Amino acid sequence: MTILGALAISYCYPSLISGMGYASTTAQYMTAPLYLVSLVIAIPVCYFADRHPDQRGLLLVTNLIVGMIFFALTVAIRNNTARCIFLCFINVTIWTRNALALSFATTALASVNREVRAIILAWMNGVAALAQLYGSALFPAADSPG
Repeated sequence: MTILGALAISYCYPSLISGMGYASTTAQYMTAPLYLVSLVIAIPVCYFADRHPDQRGLLLVTNLIVGMIFFALTVAIRNNTARCIFLCFINVTIWTRNALALSFATTALASVNREVRAIILAWMNGVAALAQLYGSALFPAADSPG
């Protein structure tokens, strides 16, 4: 739930990028590199996690710490170019964290019956999706454009 709650920052990407001087439509397009960077990083990280299931927990915790640091930097530093770079790192941590958390849960539930494990993973995804309900309220319009 916290991982998908953190994903709510993606609602603000165009606003934060428009601070760099882009028009609204161009700011929408300029969010694409954030996702491309995430793709380039997430694939090797998740591939490594797949090959080394014993390292998934460590990767997940490291990812959470790096994500927290870049969230804090984004809040503290008001330079728009630096924020855009921080958003790249935030996006990378969010998208890799999602896959790592689910694969870690699968590893942690390895001793559980397959049907029960499937129900638990579905339940985790369903409850986590509830974060989208409160996610839009995390960044009220009154805080814009900061």
